Amino acid sequence: MRLAAATFALLAASSAPAQQAELEVVFFEVGTGDATLLISPTGQTMLLDGGPNRAGFEVILPYLAERDIQHLDYVCASHYHTDHVGGLDEIAKSGSVTIGEVIDRGDVDLPNLQPFRDYQSAMQGLRRDAVPGEILDLGGGVELKCLSSNGRLAGGAVIDLGGTAQQENSASISWLIRYGDFEMFVGGDLTGGSASSVNVERPVGVVCGDVDVYRVNMHGSALSSTQSLLRNLRPEFAIVSIGSPNGSNFPRADVIQRLS
Repeated sequence: MRLAAATFALLAASSAPAQQAELEVVFFEVGTGDATLLISPTGQTMLLDGGPNRAGFEVILPYLAERDIQHLDYVCASHYHTDHVGGLDEIAKSGSVTIGEVIDRGDVDLPNLQPFRDYQSAMQGLRRDAVPGEILDLGGGVELKCLSSNGRLAGGAVIDLGGTAQQENSASISWLIRYGDFEMFVGGDLTGGSASSVNVERPVGVVCGDVDVYRVNMHGSALSSTQSLLRNLRPEFAIVSIGSPNGSNFPRADVIQRLS
């Protein structure tokens, strides 16, 4: 897999006061993995996932250096699969970027994966658990609301994820990002229910509601982006993070049909 530089930036128009410039959303091209950078009008930053191994060195750090970004106010690991956390320890160990706070799903039901252990070691002392319902203020009118983590939802509902084949994906942290009248949903690898997964998408979609942009769950897997989720999100734009080619044939044709 060849990792390329950041390829797309969304400048989110807003009905916020005139002195506030824009929210910048950067989707990194990291193959079949996820990495999204938020830069608020006041310059505060949040990195949502870090892509697979080498993505930190080859994609994210060069972009941050080009933009002269030397500090990340927040880093969030949606869950602990390699394609989401593989590059995060590389950023932490680089020495060129400092990190304020790291948000993840905590140390329960941990996977036996070396990239997760590397992440856990690199982020020691910076980590805290996501709290469903909490609101992060990124400055300049940008807010992020945590909708889910480990099957716990904003509002107090709890979904039992235990024993399912897709438990790590189902445990993903999801966020609603707001800036003026712009809204975006990012949900890691949340699952929509099947013989091997729990339907976390349906209740999260209800909590989230209508958005402008949807960062497609699980890279367009058939286990995600269900009709029940899309009926609630009703996105105008969908962003799918994949490598080409990829062994799973993501995004699946039925997912594209539902998005269309």
